[in-house]
Amino acid sequence: MNPRRNGEPPFLFKTLADPTRLRLLNLLACGETCVCELTDTLRVVQPKGCRDISRTLKRAGLVEARRDGKWMHYRWAQHGDPLVRHVLTGLRE
Repeated sequence: MNPRRNGEPPFLFKTLADPTRLRLLNLLACGETCVCELTDTLRVVQPKGCRDISRTLKRAGLVEARRDGKWMHYRWAQHGDPLVRHVLTGLRE
C-alpha cells in the first residue's frame, strides 16, 4: 500500500496528525470559508495555510475548493469513501 495515495488510511491519518490541519478543518466545519479568513484566524502566513489546504487536505479528499476572483474558498468535501466520511463525522462531533 502506497501511503501517499488518496483515501488510503496511512495517508489520511498522517494528514490529520498535524495540529494546524486539524484547526483548519475545525474552522471549515462551520461552512465555506475564504483562505484569507482561515490564515487570519490561525495567525499563519498565507502560503503556509494555502499549502496545507490545497496540497494536503485536498489530496486526502477532506476539502474542496472554489475560486472567486483572486480568492480561494474552501469547504469540507462530500466524500464517497466510508472511512473518510466516518472520520469527518467524528471530527465534527
